[in-house]
This record gives sequence, structure tokens and C-alpha cells, in this order.
Amino acid sequence: MTAQEAIDILRNAAWLGSDADRERTEEAIEVAIKMLDKEIPKKPKLFERIYPKQWACPNCGYSVTSLHEYQAGAFGTMTKTVIESRCLYCGQVIDTEVEK
Repeated sequence: MTAQEAIDILRNAAWLGSDADRERTEEAIEVAIKMLDKEIPKKPKLFERIYPKQWACPNCGYSVTSLHEYQAGAFGTMTKTVIESRCLYCGQVIDTEVEK
């Protein structure tokens, strides 16, 4: 079962208990949906007019870009832009297959 399938099932879940139990269950379901939703990879948003390209979490806007320096032989030190696989701020899984 995928995270999206679990979200769909939870959104359609029916509860037959008391009103107090129903409130707590609905709250728990909403928390579970929010947590599962962060496990579905989402494409990052591109910060405009910034060089080198910088990417932001689509959920919270926190930067998911790291710059790594490496030795490029005769060319000296070069910088490579890396998109993190998970937002360090909110935990959203990031789809790293974007045009860099």
C-alpha cells in the first residue's frame, strides 16, 4: 500500500463510537494524513533570480539546496548544487529529479 492509498482510506474512514471518541479519532486521522502526505515526494520550488539555482521545499519554503565544493583536477575547486532528499525543517520528502 502506498502513502497516497493510505491517505485515501483514512479520509473515507467511518467511526461508530461516541462523540468524544469520534473527535479524537478524527484528530488522529488528520495527523496521520499530514504525516503520510510528507512521505509522498513533491517537486521543489525554484527560487527565482538566484545563482546558483536554489530550491525550496514545496511544503514550508525552507531551502533544500546544498552547495558542495569538490576538486576538479586542473580546474581547481568547483561547486556542485545538490538537492536534499528530505526537507530538514518539516520532513517533506523531495523529488530530486528536477532540472538542475
